[in-house]
Amino acid sequence: MNLMNELKQNFSRSWYDVQTTAAYKKTHETLSHAGQKATAAFSNVGTAISKKFGDMRSHSIGYSIRHSISMPAMR
Repeated sequence: MNLMNELKQNFSRSWYDVQTTAAYKKTHETLSHAGQKATAAFSNVGTAISKKFGDMRSHSIGYSIRHSISMPAMR
């Protein structure tokens, strides 16, 4: 067996050993859960921002139309 294959095998075995430890499993579970919560929070923020921009756009369009109708000389 050449040196590269031996290193690759040792690395694979070590990584497997790490992944099967209780500490790794608990950390993986915790980070996965935190990631899901962060994703949901960013989604909620994005939705709120989109809604706010939509509200702002509809209010400004309504204002400019009302303003043009009430101020014919300003058209």
